[in-house]
Amino acid sequence: KFVIGPADGVGDHVHVGQLRIRNMIHRRQDQPPAHGLDSKSGLSDSMSPGSIQSLFMDDTPAFRVEFAGELPRPDQLYWRGPVFWRFDGRTWEQSFYSRNLLAPALPDATGTAYRYSVQMEPNERKWLFALDYPVAAPADSKITVDFQLLRGEPVLQLLSYGVVSNPDFRDTPDDLPRELELNALHLPENMNPRTRALVARWLEETPDPEALVQRAYSHFSQDPFRYTLDAPTLGLHSVDEFLFDTRAGFCEHYASAFAVMMRMAGIPSRIVTGYMGGFYNELGEYLLVRQSDAHAWSEVWLPGTGWSRIDPTAAVAPERVDRSATELFAQRHMFDFEWLRQARNTFDLIQRSWNDWVIAFSADRQSRLFSGLGWDALDSAKLVMAMITGALLVGAFFRLAYYQSRGIIPIFLYWVCLLGAVYLTYAELYREVSRLARSLKQAGVQTGDRVVGFMPNMPQTIIAMLAAVSLGAIWSSSSPDFGIKGVLDRF
Repeated sequence: KFVIGPADGVGDHVHVGQLRIRNMIHRRQDQPPAHGLDSKSGLSDSMSPGSIQSLFMDDTPAFRVEFAGELPRPDQLYWRGPVFWRFDGRTWEQSFYSRNLLAPALPDATGTAYRYSVQMEPNERKWLFALDYPVAAPADSKITVDFQLLRGEPVLQLLSYGVVSNPDFRDTPDDLPRELELNALHLPENMNPRTRALVARWLEETPDPEALVQRAYSHFSQDPFRYTLDAPTLGLHSVDEFLFDTRAGFCEHYASAFAVMMRMAGIPSRIVTGYMGGFYNELGEYLLVRQSDAHAWSEVWLPGTGWSRIDPTAAVAPERVDRSATELFAQRHMFDFEWLRQARNTFDLIQRSWNDWVIAFSADRQSRLFSGLGWDALDSAKLVMAMITGALLVGAFFRLAYYQSRGIIPIFLYWVCLLGAVYLTYAELYREVSRLARSLKQAGVQTGDRVVGFMPNMPQTIIAMLAAVSLGAIWSSSSPDFGIKGVLDRF
């Protein structure tokens, strides 16, 4: 009959007395609350206007790279990820061939090949990141026909892998297979008529495919286009509106428009998403790539040349090649200072050293150390759990001794983020239970009513349970982190 949950915006860091019962009691609805959490992070398996731009505010690390030699030039730091072939007029997606066909030929490790190791953060995605073009696939992964590195399983924990890349390799320089050509030329019908007219005029004036590619690229630097985070929303004819009306966008707007123009001209094209650049940590001698470094660019296929990278964003904002996107825009939020970004990038060395220790922690040492807890092996999540639990227990012990030395007998001792251990005495517990019981009674709770708590494991949950049963009500509870299915099974 009644559902109890924390007030909006109230978490386990709020004192018990600050809960307001009028915000805690809700009549049960026909549908459970929507679960908006998507634990996947970083690049998506599709691209539409605004999708790369949305990562610009995310400064969490994507991966770290340590080179076995000289650092590549900034214009070579294109970290290849998902490749998109299919376009419906707004959204780019992968094709069946890009996921399942293997690369027909691989480069060798000669010439200017780069050797490096990648320490990748978990993101629940299957693709790995590498510079063009990987010589061989890391363990448990494959190199697809469009040179994606795909794993059989998502990356669920810290992953370290080595790569050798040869930037001088030519991808499919001879004949493009018919199936791939059709994929790389397909466009939805009756869309973007103004762009079609523009490209048709260009074809009459510039029939040579290579010269046409250069003309389209130069178009972005000659006309007043802007590289901006405040791109207007685009409608049905998104490319028309971008090229002729708004002329403002982030990297995905430029990459998409360029690829569409190439297809209209009969030149096969595709979209590549990934990351560009990174911050070089001189203390640790490694490159830190954050989610805010996400980028999108185009690739076109020409006979005798094969697939070539064309980054139209560089025509509009050439400084993006040498600098991260965060350096090109004004302050993103109130704490986004240049000195703070530099400090955060520098002190990332501590996180990286921790990751190195986690990865190097052998299975044998894990088994011996944590066998008493019933853990045969220790992943990074369990390791963090063990260390935090140990710190909390030690802190709670000393805090309890402190209270007892002053004659305070806590009935609850719980840990609150940033505040440390917080206690609740018997008198405070009695007062809060009585207060909530009165409010429940005023709300109409009677003997035999069912009261459920949609609350996490915190003292307020126990207070709610005691208040409900003191009125003769039947109590049940489920934590929000059980998810929708768990809540429905419980209730």
